[in-house]
Amino acid sequence: MYPQDLPRKKSYIVEEEFPNTPSRRDGISAYRELENRRSGTRFIVRMVNYLGKYVRESRRKIVNNWIGVSAVLMHQFFLVHSMKNFSVMDISAVCVFLAGKTEYCPKLLEHVLNAWIHFKVGRKTLAAIKPRIMIRGLLDIKCREYEFVVHYFLILENLSLRTVGFNLDIQLPHPKIITHMRDRQKADLRVIMRAYVFANEMLLNTDWCLRYTADKLAEICIFLAYNAVNARCQRDIYKVLDCLRGKKNGYYSPIIPSTVLNCQFASEEREDGEISDSD
Repeated sequence: MYPQDLPRKKSYIVEEEFPNTPSRRDGISAYRELENRRSGTRFIVRMVNYLGKYVRESRRKIVNNWIGVSAVLMHQFFLVHSMKNFSVMDISAVCVFLAGKTEYCPKLLEHVLNAWIHFKVGRKTLAAIKPRIMIRGLLDIKCREYEFVVHYFLILENLSLRTVGFNLDIQLPHPKIITHMRDRQKADLRVIMRAYVFANEMLLNTDWCLRYTADKLAEICIFLAYNAVNARCQRDIYKVLDCLRGKKNGYYSPIIPSTVLNCQFASEEREDGEISDSD
């Protein structure tokens, strides 16, 4: 698919559209598509941790938003493109590079490429190709193979930018959680911390960022956190928590149960008394 042929970028889609995603049309099951998305987010986390720990240039605090924005960009990319046509790891690496620019923690392309190759190829294969394109464990920027790698990576970057409509202003649920809790008279720090964890798990282990707005996800995270901290979890809440934790043999439903989606927090805490619906 050429860039000029790309369909209009969509941040959210309704439930009826998910069976018709490019990956599903190419024969990938819903379960396999979700597992591929999870492998992509795990790859993102490993790359960000690697860049923050081992790269000396531009030592800035690695913010949680970097991982979150990378994950959302990856999810949105495969809303338009099929996983049969693009490597999830390659696109995840490109999203890390793009998100780093937006979250004030930019990394040199050379360093991102080294992290990408390090985790994608693996140590054994890396040792085999090391004499040809590696110097001291890093890519040799003077070799011909390096030019090919850079060219391939920049093509994917350009395609990713066009896919998201050049819009890197990604809304995450984390700031919304702070906003909601700041408006409460008695904000429990334990609830805030637990809600943050749930927000991370939503972005890394589900595709709900494509189904619901950041504001709605924040409300759900706070609702789940209140119930978890106060030990008031019911069956539907436990199901959602299992899904957030990415349990392979656990519950997964693309739709959040109505008892959680229409949570008590959302109906009581919003000043207008309405529940936002991203669908």
